[in-house]
Amino acid sequence: MTDFAKDPNGYPRLVQTPMNIEKLRRTLLCEKAAYLPKGAHRDISLPTGRAIELVIRLKVDESFQTDPAISGPEINRFEIAFANDAGEKLSVGYDVPSAQIWLDRSKLRGFDHPFYTGRFAAPVNTALYPDARMLDLHLFLDGCTFEIYANEHLETGTALIYPGKPLDMLRLKADGIGVTIDHFELYTLDKTMCRETL
Repeated sequence: MTDFAKDPNGYPRLVQTPMNIEKLRRTLLCEKAAYLPKGAHRDISLPTGRAIELVIRLKVDESFQTDPAISGPEINRFEIAFANDAGEKLSVGYDVPSAQIWLDRSKLRGFDHPFYTGRFAAPVNTALYPDARMLDLHLFLDGCTFEIYANEHLETGTALIYPGKPLDMLRLKADGIGVTIDHFELYTLDKTMCRETL
């Protein structure tokens, strides 16, 4: 579904929301108010042959550079990675200092080639939120297609992926900063077409 919203300057913005997805959902995991400390990660097994939907809303801790031995900026980011035991990884996340969302498919089969674009980034419009440390993501992984919706569906993107093996592990990682996951929903989606899914 396509709709419009106004940005802080009063200009219209396109909002794209997946329609009728609720009818296809089969719950894997739903949680609220989980905390991932700085440097921690959490792994979740994913079923193969099923489309995956992830809905997550998070808030990162306040960022303070406290180590005087570090002369440059510290890495403060939250990463969501879909991976497999062959070392392949598709990641999306939020870089706090630059207030940017990234999508990185360069660690998947074929995308390490210099003529393929493996990485994308988009700024988070922090003026749309009461707290610039908050972010929401709505992700779909279905076979060779990955879709991302962010900032209450104001930012969208679609990427083709070709992993050599199914991406059967989800990793949540807090790198350099703690993250509160206010809302977390993980679903498999029923098929709408008779075809094999990675």
